[in-house]
Amino acid sequence: GIDYEEYCGAYLLKHGFHDVIITPPTGDYGADIVAKDERGNLWVFQCKQYSSKLGNSCVQEVVAAKKHYGATKAGVMTNSKLTEKARELAFENEVILFECMD
Repeated sequence: GIDYEEYCGAYLLKHGFHDVIITPPTGDYGADIVAKDERGNLWVFQCKQYSSKLGNSCVQEVVAAKKHYGATKAGVMTNSKLTEKARELAFENEVILFECMD
């Protein structure tokens, strides 16, 4: 939800990211947050707050968002874990996993 996305945005700011933008709830093309790192790389993030493991969809969405936004990096931020298949898909697509507990 929006609260978790704001939490993730604050986490990114605290860890050296800038130009952090939380996208609108609809029509975000798979990116909940768009931000730049200290090297100027454009990142897209999916933020998922779940009590169970996440499947492939969050990885697929952020991979699509990376292409749409012309980003060089993609990440999934979650308070949960990813299934083994989702972790494999993330690795294959160079999607970085951030475990952000709220």
